[in-house]
This record gives sequence, C-alpha cells and structure tokens, in this order.
Amino acid sequence: MNTSVIPFDFEGSTIRVVFDTQGEPRFVAYDIAKALNYRMASDLPRSLDDDERGTQIVRTPSGDQEMLVINESVLYSCP
Repeated sequence: MNTSVIPFDFEGSTIRVVFDTQGEPRFVAYDIAKALNYRMASDLPRSLDDDERGTQIVRTPSGDQEMLVINESVLYSCP
C-alpha cells in the first residue's frame, strides 16, 4: 500500500506524516528523531510497543521506501 505523504515544518525540520488504514496519522520516526536532535535516529523507537510503532511505504524522491513510523501519542511524549 502506497500512502500519500503530508510534509509539515517543525522549527525548520520537515516532518512527514502518513495515514494508516484506519485514517490515523503516523509520523516518520527518522524525521522526528532528526528534529529532536537524537544522536541516532534508531534510539527513538527502540523502547516502543508494537502498537506505538510500525512501518509504512513512503514515497520519496528516490522511490517508495518502507519507513518506521510512530503514532501520535508517542510523538507528544518524545523527550
């Protein structure tokens, strides 16, 4: 399933948002980690439960890619 991407700006960082099959927003974890200055983007989702994270196909300039996404409640609880 290919999902439309809705980009938005957060303090100069682009955050990509996609919607899951239930219409719930999912945020590209790499974008969130980069915006919050995580040293390693993989540190962000490491401790999340399966219902808080997942993967979705995201259209990028270099083609469709499977990316790790997080749900909205996780977004608001990121340190």
